[in-house]
Amino acid sequence: MFPAASYQYVLYGMGFRTEVDPNDNEPTEDLAQQQAGENAAMTRKLRAQLPRNRDLLRKIQEYGLQPI
Repeated sequence: MFPAASYQYVLYGMGFRTEVDPNDNEPTEDLAQQQAGENAAMTRKLRAQLPRNRDLLRKIQEYGLQPI
């Protein structure tokens, strides 16, 4: 609904600070690669915990869907 900059203005106005100093001119490619690797590892971990599609459908058929 709002551009990202609008959210940043609100967060910074509330005293929120980023971990990376925007004035720091050091390359962030290493950090980006590290975080991408962490995200990929977390994705693999979480996907391994998901039921297979057929198993999920059988469970839904047997027990129904949980009410919200």
